[in-house]
Amino acid sequence: MGDGSLLFALAMAAACFFLMRRAARRIAKQRQETASRSSYKVAEKPPSIRLQEDAARCQVALYDLARDLQGELESKARVLQILVAQARTEAERLERLLEEFDVAANLPSAAASDPLGEDVGFPFAGGSPRPSPPERSTTPERAEEVYRRADAGESAAAIADSLARPLADVELLLSLRP
Repeated sequence: MGDGSLLFALAMAAACFFLMRRAARRIAKQRQETASRSSYKVAEKPPSIRLQEDAARCQVALYDLARDLQGELESKARVLQILVAQARTEAERLERLLEEFDVAANLPSAAASDPLGEDVGFPFAGGSPRPSPPERSTTPERAEEVYRRADAGESAAAIADSLARPLADVELLLSLRP
């Protein structure tokens, strides 16, 4: 063998040495990455701790929902209180107007003339006097009469006409029937 063959063999041995060393480094690096990935799995939380955390998140969400719903209920209750107060005010105003109408209906001279003192006659067709206002109180006997006639098959309008009651009163009694 000559010098050239020896030199070639040395070059091949050096190349194999460097390639083996490089491969060993890659294998060591891969092992290290695999070990670090598996350490993540080891550091993963046990199921009981995950359940506790989920329960805590659900509890917070439920608390927030309860607080939101409580706020909505309080605001709606306040609106309802305002509406009830307005309804009372309007009912009182209507009661006063009804009383004024009752007083005016009982004074024919006030009903027959306007504020300037001119005689305008009765405001109803044919010169008929003002009708007296209907009774506002419904006695149990009147309610029973309405119920009895409804059971007999009469319509609400027919009952209202025959009893000289407003149709709305008869319909209200029938809707509130026990």
